[in-house]
This record gives sequence, structure tokens and C-alpha cells, in this order.
Amino acid sequence: MISEIFLVYRLAKFLGFGKKEFVLTEKQLVGNDIFVFTFKTVSKMIFPKVGQYCYLQIKRFGESHPFTVMGMDFDENTLTFGVKALGTFTKEISKIAVGHKIYVDGPYGVFTREGHNELPKVMIAGGVGITPFIELIKKYSNKDTYLFFVNKTIEKAVYRDFLRKELGDKYWDVLSEDGIKGVNIIHGKLDVTIVKKLIPVEIIRDSNFFICGSPSFYKYYRDILVTAGVLPAKIFYEEFGL
Repeated sequence: MISEIFLVYRLAKFLGFGKKEFVLTEKQLVGNDIFVFTFKTVSKMIFPKVGQYCYLQIKRFGESHPFTVMGMDFDENTLTFGVKALGTFTKEISKIAVGHKIYVDGPYGVFTREGHNELPKVMIAGGVGITPFIELIKKYSNKDTYLFFVNKTIEKAVYRDFLRKELGDKYWDVLSEDGIKGVNIIHGKLDVTIVKKLIPVEIIRDSNFFICGSPSFYKYYRDILVTAGVLPAKIFYEEFGL
């Protein structure tokens, strides 16, 4: 009986039942493969917390995938998501046009919960992994909020102008394939020496660090942070390879 109920539940989810309906109202291309979508509800609104994600289903009969909520406007009843056209599903969703209806399930997750306060915090984002940090910075940033935004080129840095304005000299671009010169631009990768130079020792010792990127991205930067003196228990991670 339980197995039958579970199968019915899974089928209902697959068909989109029980999910909220949203329609695409704005679509923006950043670089050559990152899309920023804004959806407006046509049914009931979803009220995610900072750092949470939702499952998006782009047609009634089809699979759904999780994406972190990049922005939320409860006055306008809109949710914004950042999507990198990389796999089969993300390439498919990147093709939808304004006016397209999707089905949204959520919110889920607790990533960045430890940063929902006025305490100092450090974030390291890889590409579209910036998405959980946009609302975190809007709501909880201060003079001791640091962000290292890792991209191949500066054109791929989503919301860069906003981030620079909000964080000032605590924002750094980390660029692997761009020789552009400028203030707070690091070429290559962060290493232990750079981390110790740019982040005060008391921040390294006492603050929470948040990493969002691929598994290999996380492993590299976690090792760097631990070597620099960050306690492993103060490093929080969300995989972002969808």
C-alpha cells in the first residue's frame, strides 16, 4: 500500500501536479552560456529563504531539476534563477522564451543559513555558483563581508556591477582566462598566500566561509582555506554543477 501511494505521488510530481505555475517574464544572457530568468507566479507564490532552491519543470510531462533562487520579489511575486547551459536539461531550459509556463516545486535546502546574520562572512563562488549569494549579500552584508567571484572571463561575472557596489573593496574577481587589468582583479586561482594577504587573521580564525561550485572547485578551495587556518567546521558548501 505504501509503495503504491509513493508511486502515485511520484507520478503526480512528474505530471506537475501540486507544483506552482510561473510564467517567464524576463530572460537575460550573460557571457555566452549563462541565462538569468525571472518568473512571475500565475497561481500561488512561493516564499523561499535566502540560499534555498526549487525544482523547475519546463513542461507538464517531463523531468525537473533543482536551481538555487537567485532573487525574489514578494511585492511583484517573482523569482529569479541563474542557469548555465551545460547539460541536457539546462540547454533545454535555456531555449524557453518569454511567456513560457513552468512548474515550480519548493523551496528546499538550508545553505547559507549560518550567514543569515550581521557577522563577518566570506564567500567563494564559481561562475553561476554566485546564485545563492546574491540575496545573502542584499540582506546580510556589511563592511566585513568578502566575496571572491571565480570566472574564466570578466564577461561571465553575473551581477558584477551590483556586487562591486554592495561590497566595495571586499569584492574580488578571480579570472582564469582573462588578462584584463583593474582594481581587485586576481589572475589564476586563489592560493594560501593571497587568502592570508586579503583576509584579516581574525576573520580567518572566527568567521564562516561559504563555497558554491563544482565538487573539484570545492575541494580545491576548502584545502586552501584549511591550510590558511580556517576551521573545517566553519566551511559550508553547496554543489553547483547542474
